[in-house]
Amino acid sequence: MNSSRPASPQHAFRERYGDAIADIVQAHSSLRAPPSSHPASHAIKAALRAIVANPDAADLPRIDSLTRALLMEPAWRRLHVRSLCALTRRQLADCAKYALDHFPALGKPVIARCEVMMALSLLAAAGAWHAARRNHLVREALSMAFDVDYVRATAIIRKAHRELHAGT
Repeated sequence: MNSSRPASPQHAFRERYGDAIADIVQAHSSLRAPPSSHPASHAIKAALRAIVANPDAADLPRIDSLTRALLMEPAWRRLHVRSLCALTRRQLADCAKYALDHFPALGKPVIARCEVMMALSLLAAAGAWHAARRNHLVREALSMAFDVDYVRATAIIRKAHRELHAGT
């Protein structure tokens, strides 16, 4: 009996790549790296953009410490204000705009060891596959197991390839 419910992403992945590959992903996804104690740069930028777009909706007590520090830099230097609460909404939007314009450049991504180990395991298991299909498999598995985007998955694959070639 065929149900109208779509298959789960894990089930579709298992059907597409087989049980051996899916078992590797399942084993490594349980080793998920603990979340970082600070927000990602895209989350900080999103918070700053939200303040620029609608400063009245800004919930200042709930802003994380890194975003607060980026907002305080122009508030202190330009306006000589020691508290974000002392700013008018227009001043707050100006500080957020300044922080976005001077946002620190992103460094190299920090890649967790468990992400590289899963990529190495998958590359070894799919060794006879065409390179493009292997890389697609690893990207899809990283996205499913660790919720990484395309750019981060590419960085992980590159690191895994460097380790693979350094070991031979």
